[in-house]
Amino acid sequence: MRTLAKSLSHLQSAIDRAYLEHKHGYLQKHAKMYVRDYEDILFVTSASEEGGYILDFIGKTPIGKIVSTKISSVIRPIIAQSMESGSRETSTKIATQLDTVKAQLEQKVVIPTTYDEFVSSFNNEDGNRSYANRSIAKEFDQIAGIIRSKSTSSDSKIEIKVTGSVTDTFTFDKQVSKKFHSIVSLKSAGRPVLYLAKITKLDFKNLNGKIYNVLSKQESTIKFADENDFF
Repeated sequence: MRTLAKSLSHLQSAIDRAYLEHKHGYLQKHAKMYVRDYEDILFVTSASEEGGYILDFIGKTPIGKIVSTKISSVIRPIIAQSMESGSRETSTKIATQLDTVKAQLEQKVVIPTTYDEFVSSFNNEDGNRSYANRSIAKEFDQIAGIIRSKSTSSDSKIEIKVTGSVTDTFTFDKQVSKKFHSIVSLKSAGRPVLYLAKITKLDFKNLNGKIYNVLSKQESTIKFADENDFF
């Protein structure tokens, strides 16, 4: 029952992320659904079937198909990569990437952008789509995490069939779930950005802190790669 409840919660969150992107044309961090939005993206469940927890979710609005198509377009390539045999290094370690960026800054090979330039580039279509895609993928990674858990039997799996413009069946077993996570959780160093901010908190033990962005008027977490960066 707990497995089912967790799966449904993250599946609903993925649906909400896709809907908010469709509604606004972009997805902002911490974007919320309101009660008035619920009728636009209503899914109902049919009676469960035998053979495990088998439930059908039926979209009751035209936007349901659009949202399903969006979710499939995000998850399909990640699942395909997760099912590839063998393992491979998909990216250089983040610490090595940061060292490269630092060297480029010192040699003036790279010029940092201003915060306004960064926001402007993020708000373009490609930037917004990328953020929305990551948000949806992370919700499915939480579902996959249930199968990755050591407390879950080796033959356990979750199968999700999504019908939008086409029908896709996504099966998360132990192996696929682990590879899915390695892909979704992959981090890379972005381009350098200049922030005008006030430091509000520093934590040397955990090499992080809090800063208040003077331009956006929002507080953010700052993380340091090592002790040298902290000082």
